[in-house]
Amino acid sequence: MVKSSLVELFRPDSYELTSKEDSWQVKITGKKIGAPSKRLTFHQKKLKVTAAKITYYGKRDQVEHEIARINHLPTFDEVRLHTKASLYPGNYIVAMTFIVKPPATAETAEAIKTAYESGQPTRQFFPCIDEPEAKEAIPLEVSYEGR
Repeated sequence: MVKSSLVELFRPDSYELTSKEDSWQVKITGKKIGAPSKRLTFHQKKLKVTAAKITYYGKRDQVEHEIARINHLPTFDEVRLHTKASLYPGNYIVAMTFIVKPPATAETAEAIKTAYESGQPTRQFFPCIDEPEAKEAIPLEVSYEGR
């Protein structure tokens, strides 16, 4: 069995990353593609996702999907967001709150921008689709609100 690429299941359009006290939040706008499923999977490395929200945006309505559970898979450097209802192809905003160790600083924010813009792996900084084809011409906005 060949493992499919994550970008074949969810194609990000933009990332918005914001620090809040001791945690960060990433808002990923993008499109779920492929067959309906009850989960979305993102790359992450040594991050702890503590909360998540998945919202579908259709032409006439928006639907927030209840998160059933959040699974961290360190072996695969992934986090899986499981929902109670099926997620159909379409436009979504996925928001995740996560903890980074050691705590982030203004220098961390700059390191994130530099790594992302140069095509280096970013899964250790924030949950994302960390594949080259998922980063091409996709904007990343980072704001650090330190203490």
